[in-house]
Amino acid sequence: MLGKLMKYDLRSNFRTLLPLWLTTHGLAIVYSLLYGSRITPSSAVGRFLLIVLPAIVLVLLLGAMFTIALVYMVRGFSRGLLGQEGYLMFTLPVTPTALIASKALSALVIELLTGVAAGLCCMVLLTCNSTWAELLGFLQEIWTSIGPGIQEHPDVLPRLCVVFVGMLFWLLALNLHTYLACSVGQLSGKHRKALAIITFCAITILLGKLLPAAFSLFDLLPSSGGLRDGSLWALVIIPAVLCTIYFFATRLILARRLNLE
Repeated sequence: MLGKLMKYDLRSNFRTLLPLWLTTHGLAIVYSLLYGSRITPSSAVGRFLLIVLPAIVLVLLLGAMFTIALVYMVRGFSRGLLGQEGYLMFTLPVTPTALIASKALSALVIELLTGVAAGLCCMVLLTCNSTWAELLGFLQEIWTSIGPGIQEHPDVLPRLCVVFVGMLFWLLALNLHTYLACSVGQLSGKHRKALAIITFCAITILLGKLLPAAFSLFDLLPSSGGLRDGSLWALVIIPAVLCTIYFFATRLILARRLNLE
């Protein structure tokens, strides 16, 4: 059932995000071709229309990609579970656990795909002054240069994998952090948004006090390098603990104190 819920959430998000991604990539290709063709209009208006304006629009579209992904992360939970759609969602034969997990994981997928889309746009823009063959050759040279270093330090790739997993947990923790704030906010009835913002800020301030102490505890652990580095695993364990706390606190509120009025 979790897969079906995620499929429903992703499909509704892709209806808006997919055209935006395609438009951004298309503009990036057009700008790359215009800039790479060395066309220099004689008038200032022509230079603005062919060079400056596409660059401005492209930057705005890249910003819009991340903004919309963030908006969907918040709105998908607040409207999908705490708004009018909540009446329908909570009548389905699923538990609050599955509903919260589907929203959080769907938002994580959207955030990752948005990052990939932005990265591809940047790669397209790198071809302004070079061809794809030259870019691939440059990437091959980089890999050739770092290859011996990886062979000398075989723990580099596992450490990078741990860092990547930690990044996923931090993104998931951000989503669940927001969902917990929204869940607390809905308890106030008419002042939902105000209480949600206050709760989000209060949790953030509390984390600012507690996280340095938590990381310092891992620094005290004996470290022999590689994957036995305590500070490395702190990047995974700490956000995983936060995800667990946020998730079960949100589930408790939705299961016992849900207010859809």
